[in-house]
Amino acid sequence: LCFTIDPVDGTWNFARGLTTFGTMLAMTRFGKPVWGLLYDPVMDDAISAAIDGPALLRRPRKPSLDVRVSTGGALADINGYVPLYMIPADKRGAIAATLPRFDRTGSLRCSCHEYRTFAQGGVDFVLSAGLTPWDHAPGALIAERAGGHVAMLDGSEYNAGTREGFLLAAADKDTWERVRDAFA
Repeated sequence: LCFTIDPVDGTWNFARGLTTFGTMLAMTRFGKPVWGLLYDPVMDDAISAAIDGPALLRRPRKPSLDVRVSTGGALADINGYVPLYMIPADKRGAIAATLPRFDRTGSLRCSCHEYRTFAQGGVDFVLSAGLTPWDHAPGALIAERAGGHVAMLDGSEYNAGTREGFLLAAADKDTWERVRDAFA
């Protein structure tokens, strides 16, 4: 059993006075995320999930709401996050050349808010590199519990002990496969 915490995810944003930062917590069992929380201190709300339950948006003095990922779609119609600055330099050009195939791509420089936006259906995929467990264990679990398909780009299951490679969360398995094929 292991707990991870990223007390100020999006440190670059926070240090520059931007409000796109958050706190991420996860509990893993043998590297598999079993509970996660994505907290937005500015809005004072959190999305949390356990391995056996739905992803819920929790707000003070309001009922919790189920969150669901988007319906996905064809490459030309979907939006996603691809933090190019985190992609290894030798692969950055190839990944960047793929981006015009999508409707829109970007980066928030904050895993917490990228996963929150994905889990709430605001984007259709998140491609991640730089796989630190405190940045991805809670988001990967919440993405799955919100209905998404999450796996390493090579198709293997995500584990918080994995430090190399690319993690892809997408709205459903078909969308995941289309995005994976575009980046392969």
